Amino acid sequence: MKKKWIGFWEIKNMMSYDKNDSDEEDIAYIEIDKYGMGDFKIEFVSGSIDGNFLKNRFEFIWNGTDEYGDTFGIGWFELKEEELIVGEIKFYNDAKLVIEAEKGLEIYR
Repeated sequence: MKKKWIGFWEIKNMMSYDKNDSDEEDIAYIEIDKYGMGDFKIEFVSGSIDGNFLKNRFEFIWNGTDEYGDTFGIGWFELKEEELIVGEIKFYNDAKLVIEAEKGLEIYR
């Protein structure tokens, strides 16, 4: 069950309540290991995740940094298709990013 979540996910679409300038050159990604740990980078936000594999969902807490300093929050992903996930990364101040990501190769990071 958890094997389907493990790996590198490249963020392809993002809707945000706090939309940032999207001229950022880095690939936006989420990476999850077999222990439910991982990291992500989306525009000016990067962080570490600590999550739990549920039946059809991966839920996590996260902490990291944005352009203003330290930040943290919670999030979740669901499998929409075998190699496509959708979900949210929520910030402690109630802002959230709605994400769609495809299974990718780590070499793009």
